[in-house]
Amino acid sequence: MNIIFVGYRGTGKTAIGRTLADRLDYEFVDTDDEIVREAGMPVPEIFSRLGEAKFREIEAGVLVRVSSVGNTVISTGGGMVLKPENRAVVRNSGFCVYLTAGPNVIFERIHLDSNRPSLTGKDPMTEIVELMDKRRAFYEEVAMMTIDTGKNSINECVRQIMMKIEKKAGV
Repeated sequence: MNIIFVGYRGTGKTAIGRTLADRLDYEFVDTDDEIVREAGMPVPEIFSRLGEAKFREIEAGVLVRVSSVGNTVISTGGGMVLKPENRAVVRNSGFCVYLTAGPNVIFERIHLDSNRPSLTGKDPMTEIVELMDKRRAFYEEVAMMTIDTGKNSINECVRQIMMKIEKKAGV
């Protein structure tokens, strides 16, 4: 079974995903890392040189490929849920966890990271609030559980996920 993380950037998908994969002895895949490998350039450069549409096209292909493996923890990019086809892949490929946090928490986590440039050119806090609002329904549509990472440590998040998975599996 795959475990797929969705949520806005800076919510802890990669950190929690890596920890969970270690605990379960699963492979860990960050779709953004796979996109970078496939495109041969960093995400900001993909956006600036090839455009968002091309990025989303590459992202969709990567999602299909990595979700077909099994026993993998997958961290997705924050905008992956924008395409209906991607949401269908997530729903049909494993146990989906929506990670969220308050806008202030996300701002503190991402504002100094040069690998996370503005997506809209707006004030960072405005961008966070607007994009989270725009994407929330999509995250909720695919999620089997939601965790606020602003209120829980990485280990507590992993513990909650493992309990939910065990309960779902009837272990």
